[in-house]
Amino acid sequence: MDNIDLRNIFVCPQCGGEIEFSSELWKCLNCSMQWRVDEYGIVHFTENNVFFGSDQAGMNSLLNEMQKMSREVFFNNIGRLEEAYEDFDYDYCLNSARADWTILGNFKDKVVVDLGCGYGTLSVPLALSARAVIAVDICEERLKFLSIIAGLRGINNIWFVHTDAFKLALRKSTIDAFILFRLLEYAGAWNLEKKGERFPIELLSHVRSFLNQRGQLWIGAGNILNPQYLLGLTENYDLPFTPSRSMSIADILTGAVRRSRYISHIYTKWGYRRILRSSGYRDINIHYIFYDFKSLKLLIPDDRSRLLYRYITESGMDTVKESLKYNIALKIIKLLDWLGLYGVFGPAFIIKANRDVVTPI
Repeated sequence: MDNIDLRNIFVCPQCGGEIEFSSELWKCLNCSMQWRVDEYGIVHFTENNVFFGSDQAGMNSLLNEMQKMSREVFFNNIGRLEEAYEDFDYDYCLNSARADWTILGNFKDKVVVDLGCGYGTLSVPLALSARAVIAVDICEERLKFLSIIAGLRGINNIWFVHTDAFKLALRKSTIDAFILFRLLEYAGAWNLEKKGERFPIELLSHVRSFLNQRGQLWIGAGNILNPQYLLGLTENYDLPFTPSRSMSIADILTGAVRRSRYISHIYTKWGYRRILRSSGYRDINIHYIFYDFKSLKLLIPDDRSRLLYRYITESGMDTVKESLKYNIALKIIKLLDWLGLYGVFGPAFIIKANRDVVTPI
């Protein structure tokens, strides 16, 4: 991986000192802190592993099986692996369509940090054009999965970093772009004592410190006014109706029913603008998605009303005979966009924000 000089990107997260790099160990030359590099090429700045999924033992069995497979054998066995392993789902773990929104940005020859990279559905497509992708996650199994996939696809410009968002071993003001895809909503899981917007602002301000002067932040996030939330449907096992309630009320309901805390931070488009401005970002641009992140059909700029209405009408989508639920939903979407309200109630947003006000070169 000679595409970047690591000394220009990484520093000791403890003291800010220079790091000595090797294939098995990274060491701070100032305070002598050391971090192991495992067989997957993952640099462990923490030994704290937070597993996201239902079956950790099953996921490790999948990783062991994948290590023995060629690229052809792996991709020919996707269906069998999905049936055998509960936490493996092609659409969630591998479908590059989840990265289609990246056409909005120019990541060519950039150093990009994919914070909360998960299985790498963004890291892998981004690596095809970026100079380097720094894939960061607190879940070791997901980083191992990403490392194997990168190897199978012959990608060698991804750096795998096991740490949390507040212990980033990055040099200040050096990164071209940060990606926070479906991460900001669940930032509350890291600090349950910080209510409201305090913690997202703290996180976004922290991320901003690593961006260079022309650096960009890209966020993929849900909308608290998503109609499915208002109807009681939820994602990620939230209780019905909790995403559409204030965080304090959602926390009380979750505590009463599940004896746990409510961790989601979901906002309206105005809410995201507010916390980004409070974190120091400028030139904030919002796109609305249709249908959703997994089935992206259209990206709609904030200033383009009735674009979705015309798309549905001219494509003939509303003339196709589908289920009654589908046809009703489509009519509601058309009406909302005709009224200029789809951006208010759309399911999710892609948001770009600059570290500073950028003047054209």
